[in-house]
Amino acid sequence: MCSIPELMPNKYRHIGIALSDGFVFLIVIIGPVVGRYAIDTGDGWKYIYYGGFVAQIISLIALFLLYHPPKHPRGVPWREAIGGLDYVGTVLVMPGVCLVLVGIINTTYMSTKSILVVVPIAIGFALLVAFGFWETLSKTK
Repeated sequence: MCSIPELMPNKYRHIGIALSDGFVFLIVIIGPVVGRYAIDTGDGWKYIYYGGFVAQIISLIALFLLYHPPKHPRGVPWREAIGGLDYVGTVLVMPGVCLVLVGIINTTYMSTKSILVVVPIAIGFALLVAFGFWETLSKTK
């Protein structure tokens, strides 16, 4: 969904963003309802899982075959741009956000005093604080 506006000409990009956000909004509303219904009815969750899996594989193949990113605005070569990414920041922020969200989601069906709620949230926030320090104090570009 994020790549749709990237593929459109600048004068139509706002339309691509609106469409992408609209589809994401629908998925966020419909997905949990369908998922809960599928879990409650037995093996229905497998079809939803494999349907999403197939859709992601098709999207990955289409992206690989059809997307040709533009050159870097400052003329930086592709390999140099990849080498200049902040990998330490990525390793800190991604699991931090995921763990906080897992802890929050666990509160919907567990006690907030449960170890499966407290530990992911605590470790997630610790990683996010470490990420903040890394971004502030590191010398990455």
